[in-house]
Amino acid sequence: MNESSRRWLWSFPVVLVLGVIGYFTLLPSIAPRSNAQSPTLTRIVALGRLEPAGGVLRLAGTPGDRIDQILVKEGVEVEENADLIRFSSYRVAEAEKKLLVAQRMTAKEHRTKISGYGKAELDQADERIRQLTAIEPLERKAATVRIEILRKQRDIAAEELKRFQGVAAVPAQQVAQQQSLYDKAVGEYDVAVIAREKGELEAIQTRALAILNRVSAEKNIDRLLAEIPEPLEESLQLADLKMENGTLRAPSKGRILQLNARKGEVAAQSPLIQLADTSRMVVDTEVYETDIPLLRGWLAKGEVKASVTSKVLGDQKLTGKVMRVGSLIGRNQILDINPVADADRRVVEVRVLLDSPDPASQFINLQVTVELTPTTAP
Repeated sequence: MNESSRRWLWSFPVVLVLGVIGYFTLLPSIAPRSNAQSPTLTRIVALGRLEPAGGVLRLAGTPGDRIDQILVKEGVEVEENADLIRFSSYRVAEAEKKLLVAQRMTAKEHRTKISGYGKAELDQADERIRQLTAIEPLERKAATVRIEILRKQRDIAAEELKRFQGVAAVPAQQVAQQQSLYDKAVGEYDVAVIAREKGELEAIQTRALAILNRVSAEKNIDRLLAEIPEPLEESLQLADLKMENGTLRAPSKGRILQLNARKGEVAAQSPLIQLADTSRMVVDTEVYETDIPLLRGWLAKGEVKASVTSKVLGDQKLTGKVMRVGSLIGRNQILDINPVADADRRVVEVRVLLDSPDPASQFINLQVTVELTPTTAP
């Protein structure tokens, strides 16, 4: 072993020790750490991520349904219940509903025509019954008058015949003629009485037949109306439901953050659209568990302000205030880009509401540094 090799072996442990000392000396200054042990601490620094207050909605379609129409573009603002994507099942359901509506309209037209014809027929039957009802007493009265006249003629012929028979001087031929007149008067009277009875019976039968014809016509109309096929209301509701399922709608107003859909593709379980209401932005901040008692103490006295910075934002600082402190302690989900920073920390989620959504709404999921300070002296 030469001299230079021995020198390198002696110097290596020294360099290693100096490196370890330097690492632990610089680590507190370059990595976020808890300062809860310092009673005079006036700020808490933590990592956070910019998020919409209502979160990001990941919207998916029915697996297996093919994308037929894309009605929005990335970056546009949409209102609640706005149509975003229509699938092939929507077109099928729409055609089915149009057919059902056409069938209903045709059935309605047929019902209107049949009802119109039926009403005219029933009106005619009612008029016939009314006429018969009005004529019947008149015919009875006319028959009664005729019978009364014939009765008087019969009585006169009977008196004349009796008078002729009581006078011997009246020739037999004249008596025979008077007998013939009397017999004729009796016959005409009897025929008139029978005719009146027959007329009354025929009138009753005719009116009954008219009523029966009306009832039969009404039943026939009801039968024709019942035979008209008409789509059930449930069928239309089912078509509407299919159209609803064949459309991807916005559950709330917001901005289209990402569009992962292409016309003709088959929908899977992965989200097709990411939507968020960016009018209120927050920072989901991961605060050391040991700093939480201090933060709660500040909140008990008043508001806690937040200052948010990032290299992406440049010199611009976002401001806000703490709106919620979580109760669950867990492992950090936000990793510091510093390779020597602690990658496994126990943190509590603290939500900061930003005073203005801009420009944070343009940098969703951006990792930021959050500095929390109390508004009142600790």
